[in-house]
This record gives sequence, C-alpha cells and structure tokens, in this order.
Amino acid sequence: MRLFKRALVGFVMGAAMLAPALAQKKWPDGPVTIIVPFGTGNGLDVMARNYATQLGQQLNAPVIVDNKEGAGGLIGTMAAARAAPNGRTLLFTAEYPFLTTPYLQAGQTYDPTNGFTPVAKVARSPHVLVVAGNSSIKTVDDLVRFAKSSPGQLNFASSGVGTPSHLYAEKLFKDLGIAATHVAYKSTGTATTDTIGGQVQLYLPSLSAVLPLLQEGKLRALAVGSSKPVAKLPGVPTFAQVLEQPGYEAYVWFGFLAPKGTPPDVVDRVQREIETATMSPTVENVFAQTDAEAANAGARQFAVEIAEGEKRARDLLAMVGAAAR
Repeated sequence: MRLFKRALVGFVMGAAMLAPALAQKKWPDGPVTIIVPFGTGNGLDVMARNYATQLGQQLNAPVIVDNKEGAGGLIGTMAAARAAPNGRTLLFTAEYPFLTTPYLQAGQTYDPTNGFTPVAKVARSPHVLVVAGNSSIKTVDDLVRFAKSSPGQLNFASSGVGTPSHLYAEKLFKDLGIAATHVAYKSTGTATTDTIGGQVQLYLPSLSAVLPLLQEGKLRALAVGSSKPVAKLPGVPTFAQVLEQPGYEAYVWFGFLAPKGTPPDVVDRVQREIETATMSPTVENVFAQTDAEAANAGARQFAVEIAEGEKRARDLLAMVGAAAR
C-alpha cells in the first residue's frame, strides 16, 4: 500500500509539472493574429510586420498583422480585448493613445490597467520637436523669441487630442514658458505633411515616425526627448539640455498585450518568443532603421509600467483639459 501511495503521489506531482509544458507545446494551435489599432505604413505597423515575420519563422506557424484603425485606436483595441484569451490574438500598440483613449471616448471602452494581460514591452522611441526644413525657426531659443514677440501667432500640430504629440507638446511649451495653439489632425501622416508645408509651425512626433524626413531635410529637429543626444541628429540638444532639467524625457513605448484571462503559461511562452524575436536581425534592423531603442520588460514589469503610465496620462489630460470622463 505504501508503495502504491508513493507511486500515486509521484504520478500526481509529475502530472502537475508536465501540464504547463504540455500547454506550452500546444500553443499556438493555429494562426496567430497581431492586431495593430492603426493603419498601414506607420512605425508601429512596420515593427509589427517585422515581428510577425520573425515569430512566424520561430513558431513555424502563420502570424498575420490585422490593421483595425479608427476612433483613435479604440476599434482595434476593443477587438483585441474581446478576442478569445488563448494567446492567438495579440495587441501591438503604443503607450499613448493606449493609455489615453479610454478617457477621450464616450460610451463603451476599456481599462488600460486591468482590461488586458500585459505580455512584453519591446521598444521605445523618443519624441522630437520639429519644424519645416525651410522654417526661420532654427533653434529652441528662436522658438521662444518668436512665441514671446508674436503672441497668438504660434501653432502646433498633433496626431489627435490626447496623443503624445499633443500632451508632451503642451507640457514642453508650458515648461518653456510659451503658448501655442493646438491643431489636431487625424493621423501622423497629415500632421507631418502640413508641418512640412508650413500650414502649422511645430510638431512633436516620435523620432521613428519622421527620421527619414529629417535626414532628407524636409523637417528640422529643434530638440529631442531622449535621455542623451541622438547620433543620427548631430547637434540637436535634448529637452533636458534646453530646459536645464536633468532627467527630463519624452518617450513612447511599444508593446504586446493579450486579452484578459490569457493563461499564465501561455503568456510566459509568448513572452519568451517575443524576447527571442527582439534579439533577431529581422527586428534589430527595423529598430536601427527607425532609431527605436530596444526596451525589454516582461509581463510583470510591463504591468507595473502600464499602471504608473496611466496615472501620468490622466494627469497630463487633466492639465490640458482634454479628458471627456
């Protein structure tokens, strides 16, 4: 009888240890979809497609990108939230508007902190303050002089109310002691085009979104939100330098989330595969092209950063009076 009990205990313990492994082997048991809550061609989409290519090779399974744009990212994000929590649907999104959209939209929306299962933060990109390449404003000092000598004449573009190009710009201008009129656009592309054309004077996109235009001279960088100067922007100071505030930064993160309730063992497996993909030449190359920085954070750390970021986002929205609820 004792031998039987020992054998039974051993079987139960072995089965308990084996169950997670079996669950991991089963994933994915079909195609994996990465939802991008914006259109094609932007930096987020390009990163997602490189990840899809690499993950497909690693998993020997189809990995597709599904662009579901609209309502400031709400449509795609809600589609991901409603998907089956089996690890076969992932959301690839950016810090803002993921954290701000729920407070800008009326009706049904989502909880950024508790409505998803964080999987992995993979990268971040600094914001950069830009003007048209032929603008007479060549430095931040020029900008401050113009704003103070011509009150009411300065305007700036954003990719929409509550986006980082709106919120970080408002904070930056406040810290510089100047005022500028906000002109909200529906996309990064149109905001960029009108900045180049001079319809608006300033824009604060992510560096990933406009680096080629800066290199071509169609846009000029005045300052960058990175922790140190960017090699591809020689002579361009950081926000911390122009404000004389050490530690002042303006970044946007990019990361993967899964529907709430996705099993922990599946999350662990997906996280490991994403970490492997991040170190691959396929993904490293797209980071280098867009000047994004690898910024790995696993599921637990990412969850902490999302909760902290949501509070900062709400504070920024309150500062500009943009929150709808």
